[in-house]
Amino acid sequence: SMTSHRSLVLDAAPGWLTVGAAFVAMAAVFGVAYSFGAFFAPMAAEFGAGSGTTSLVFSITACCWFLLGSLSGGAVDRLGPRPVLLAGAVALAAGLLVTSAAERLWVAYLGYGIGVGLAVACGYVPMVATVGAWFDRRRALAVGVAVAGIGIGTLAGAPLAAYLIERHGWRSAFVLLGLGGAALLVVAACVARRPPTTAGAPQRALREVARTREFRLMYVATFFASTAVFVPLVFLPASAAARGVEPVTAAGLIGAVGVASVAGRLAIGALADRIGRMATFRACYALIGASFLVWLA
Repeated sequence: SMTSHRSLVLDAAPGWLTVGAAFVAMAAVFGVAYSFGAFFAPMAAEFGAGSGTTSLVFSITACCWFLLGSLSGGAVDRLGPRPVLLAGAVALAAGLLVTSAAERLWVAYLGYGIGVGLAVACGYVPMVATVGAWFDRRRALAVGVAVAGIGIGTLAGAPLAAYLIERHGWRSAFVLLGLGGAALLVVAACVARRPPTTAGAPQRALREVARTREFRLMYVATFFASTAVFVPLVFLPASAAARGVEPVTAAGLIGAVGVASVAGRLAIGALADRIGRMATFRACYALIGASFLVWLA
């Protein structure tokens, strides 16, 4: 009877509402984070900074969201998704408002880096965990639909940012993105539901998992893949603009990444349910490595 109760509770309508909330939250935070490439050139020009110094803004952001993900993940276990998403909304708005008023680049390191980094940490890992806890039979599909929000955010964020910069300047663009992104996180917080407590298999302790060879290998793989993937997200729009491409069109190259991301995440979720998660993981990383051979050509 416990198993049948678990089946009735999981994979239910509130779970799919939470998938929608996670989709919106990830679209909001990653739409802002991955739009940084559109801000790269105007910020570098205004602060008289070099490429490496300016790109450090995004580096701090990515560092913060990965490091803080363990804290936000623990918070969602204790408090549920709503307060975590609301904290992300406050961080996103505050961080971009501070950045919009920055007179020194180090202020952007703090405002954008910590503010957006914390917002992504609140909108990403906690929501993946929450969605996963809501599902049993169709968990990979549900998580795939939720993280497809990252692709939608990537698709829309950079071109929208470039348009706002062209019309209103980069400072006003940050204000508009901060307020709009925070509003979406508030909506997601209102919709998200805390998963039920169900009796299942005992969970392994984090220390025990971290000592396994499989965890260490996946950690190293993710480290190197992130290093490679983030470089185009930061430099691609500025590189295209330097070759005469219009700014909005140049930012659309990041949008193309978003289109592929949506298709890939939806397909990968279904594929993982069929062939297994580790086989899918290996196939994805093999494709990432092969794709970078195109850059050599």
